[in-house]
Amino acid sequence: MKKSVRALPLRIFFLCILWIILQNWYNYIDACISRSVQQFIFHKGDESMIGEMKREALYSLKGKWGLGVGSTILYFILSYVVSMAAMLILLIPGIIIFLLFAGLAGSLEGQTISNGASVTFGIFYCIMIILSSASYGITSYGYTNVFLQISIREDAKVDYLFEGFRGFKRMMKTMWAMLAILLYTGTWIPILLVALFAFFGEEGNASFAIAICVLLEISIVGMIVMYFSYALTYYVMIENPEYSVSQAMKESKNLMKGHKLDLFLLWLSFIGWAILALLTFGIGFLWLSPYMSTTTAHFYRYISKGEFQ
Repeated sequence: MKKSVRALPLRIFFLCILWIILQNWYNYIDACISRSVQQFIFHKGDESMIGEMKREALYSLKGKWGLGVGSTILYFILSYVVSMAAMLILLIPGIIIFLLFAGLAGSLEGQTISNGASVTFGIFYCIMIILSSASYGITSYGYTNVFLQISIREDAKVDYLFEGFRGFKRMMKTMWAMLAILLYTGTWIPILLVALFAFFGEEGNASFAIAICVLLEISIVGMIVMYFSYALTYYVMIENPEYSVSQAMKESKNLMKGHKLDLFLLWLSFIGWAILALLTFGIGFLWLSPYMSTTTAHFYRYISKGEFQ
């Protein structure tokens, strides 16, 4: 009886979260599917636009494949190095605080030390993940810039890959853009749900586990849908450097209205190449990534000029 009474507020809490998620994502999913399905299924002329953008991407990459593959290799290396550096920045103070807790073992109970150390580790781990994810914004900005220049047949150079590192202000801006995208797309919701399950889950409570799984699946679908709203943020930032992060995200959202499924289907059209790339133990992605990135850059050019109807 006591367990049922204690679990009631938690069930109400999960029902409220479920309602909020459904209410917020319904309009996005409905608008996206209704308009895009009409375009791609009932109007075959629009299907040729995918082929046209991919042909233009291949044409843009003529004589630039070396730059594309080289930039991709450098991008992966830079992203890893920057991510590790961001995590190390917090790792050292995290170890110091953990050792301070351990040093108090003589004056506090063991359980208190264990709880304090766990909470401290959890907080620092979350901050490390957030900072590490945000740091990808620096390299993503440069990588996007390389293929945007390739798509417009400009004199693209590997130097564009380092654009995100040019100045402290730009570094902070690109990191904030990535962090804002993660926050607005609800990336934190699955993390929150997993944390709730870890802290409040009871062994043998099947209904609680099912509720968590359902909410997790809904949140992931909603997160993916919302991501497409802000998928063009870095393109907008590159072409409009005077824009703030919020302005760039707002412009990306406006551009993607009615085109979320368009971009999804465009990326889905590369599924065959992705399977082949997997068969090469991932080496094929060094060529597939430039192909997809250049095609996405052409997609941005199409809808920014109003040519994608």
